[in-house]
Order: sequence, then C-alpha cells, then structure tokens
Amino acid sequence: MKGTFEKGEVKLSEPPPVNEKQEVIITFPGDSNTEAAKSQMRKGGSLSGKIWMAPDFNAPLVIDESLDQYNGKVLFPEQLAKANEVLKRIGLPKLPK
Repeated sequence: MKGTFEKGEVKLSEPPPVNEKQEVIITFPGDSNTEAAKSQMRKGGSLSGKIWMAPDFNAPLVIDESLDQYNGKVLFPEQLAKANEVLKRIGLPKLPK
C-alpha cells in the first residue's frame, strides 16, 4: 500500500483493506538501513531442507501422441479472439535482452 509522509503524518493513497486496529510497518524507499527493512531481507539458506523435488524431476517427458489430433485446431475461438484483440491494442511486452 502506498501513501505520502508529510509533517509527521502518513496519508494513504487508498483506503486500507481492514477496518479494525492493526500493527503496520512503514518503510521509506531507499532507506535500506532501517530495522524493518533489515528484518524483511531474506537470509541465504533459510529454506534449506524445506523444498522438495521429485526424484524423477530430470526424467524425459513422455509425449502422448494421441494429442496430435489437436495440432492446428483452435479449441477456444472466443478466448483466442479476445486475446488477439488485446494484443492488437497493447502489443507484446518489451522484454529485456
């Protein structure tokens, strides 16, 4: 949530998503030395042992050739038309190289 800080007061740019009293943490852009910013930084190895990967993760994928009957067919023409209209208006995103 964004807002402005002026003369010791924080003014939110939109209504908060809660109505009851809540504790909040306020950080200022570029102020990476604050305790709040330090406490939110991730520490290397903090997820060690908590992530599981299937033993056959790198196994080759089996391709079901019965799906070949769908090659070149539009299965959802209405959704495709909407997507193409959006792309005509907005264009493709510019990706960094």
